[in-house]
Amino acid sequence: MDDLEFNELRNRIVIGVLVAIVFSIPILIFVIKSFHIDTSSVLRKLKKKEDMLIYLKDDSCTKQCDMIENIFKDKKISYFTIDIEHYTDYDELLKRLDIEERVIKVPSIIYIKKGQMVANMMDINQEDNLISFIDFYKLDNLNK
Repeated sequence: MDDLEFNELRNRIVIGVLVAIVFSIPILIFVIKSFHIDTSSVLRKLKKKEDMLIYLKDDSCTKQCDMIENIFKDKKISYFTIDIEHYTDYDELLKRLDIEERVIKVPSIIYIKKGQMVANMMDINQEDNLISFIDFYKLDNLNK
């Protein structure tokens, strides 16, 4: 292989790598920002001492999560969903709520009133208990 062929091959490789980088960076920025927007809105509401309902789940949650989400939908409850395996500020959220990670069992809901945790329900598996919790704290009146 002479120098001309080598230079041509090297230039093609460099151009290919640059094109890959140019297309990858905007996609990465979009993904990072999409997670960060949700994160900042929950932390912002905490900082502003607003009321909200936080719903914690993970990838293993299926039947229970479907039940919870259907109840929230039927009762028209506003809530923030946090997937604990993908939420970038999960540790910060737990710290602000003064919750130790080892106590979290998904699926869980956390009721925040005036920026403080008022109540939580961990490892939700019975529809009646969830509905009683919602009715007791009047969570169907929350607005995002």
